[in-house]
Amino acid sequence: MLIKINAQALLNQIVYHSSYSVSKKMNAEELLDFEKRISAFKTQAQALNSSANEKTPQDLNNTKILNELEKGLVDVYFSDLDNKIYKVKLSFNSIAILEKKFDDILARDDNSFLLHGESAAFVSGWYKDIAMRRNYIKADENQDGFINQEEALNLRQDFNPKQFFLCIDEGVFNFKFAGLNQYAHLKDSENFKTTTLNLALNESIKLDDDFDGVINYEQASKGRADKNLGDLARKILDENKILEFLLNDEKFREKYKAKITQMLKKRTEDELKLKEDEENNKKEKIRNKILNNGIENLSEEEKIFAQKNFPQLMQKKIFELKDDEILTLLNDFLKIEKIEQAQELLNLKI
Repeated sequence: MLIKINAQALLNQIVYHSSYSVSKKMNAEELLDFEKRISAFKTQAQALNSSANEKTPQDLNNTKILNELEKGLVDVYFSDLDNKIYKVKLSFNSIAILEKKFDDILARDDNSFLLHGESAAFVSGWYKDIAMRRNYIKADENQDGFINQEEALNLRQDFNPKQFFLCIDEGVFNFKFAGLNQYAHLKDSENFKTTTLNLALNESIKLDDDFDGVINYEQASKGRADKNLGDLARKILDENKILEFLLNDEKFREKYKAKITQMLKKRTEDELKLKEDEENNKKEKIRNKILNNGIENLSEEEKIFAQKNFPQLMQKKIFELKDDEILTLLNDFLKIEKIEQAQELLNLKI
């Protein structure tokens, strides 16, 4: 079964788009004030954490998993026009990507980073998309920062084609997709990969490599789009029993029998042509080797091939050899002949 996918329109479809966000670039005085607010924010967070009820073994285990998943990420602070402080975690790779685009990222003494201006607006837009539209905040029912398999079913980040058109030409199933179902609930928790909001944010920053605030299907797939679409097409064929139906339909078989036969014939001819081309290339390569380097440098396999395809050239080159070279060559040919004779005896069926 051959599957051809016309998916350019689908590849350009938007999968995720960031929420519009505005953040101003701060002056020195405003930055100093923001630093003080970050310190107060950290102190308050520590106080809340220490006054919280004793954690259960499951909570401790989730915290351990969370720390392992987000290992290597660093704290990043930003604020919107509402003056609310947000703290996220990003990888150094993502921060480097942001620094290439924006000039308003500040490194802090505690190895964290502060965003203001365009960088804050960009990251804030993706944060709100993940937190709200993809539903990471509400899906995390126990608010431990870690999305387990059960909670993942409440996320909205599944995307599939809205509709497809199946055309059949010369035995090829040609799929054309139209549109996407966006921000749908995950139907199968096994599809879920990004287990924390910070990891989802980190991934979105990397995928939005042109900083336009949107991630299309091709960007989201990162080179896996063709495979993903192929798998989806096969799944559609299987679920809808289209192939089985068509092959059992007499009119379909009669209509496409000649085309399919012709297609298979052409494929066979192409394979034969490819083999002939390979054989001709091999002949040309060995012939040039004989002309340029003589026959004494040929391998045993090449000598057999040359003797079969260029007997006159081989004879001519043998006459050009010295006596001792001729003896060596004859010995080589005797070895080859003995090997071939032994092989023939082994292949005899008694």
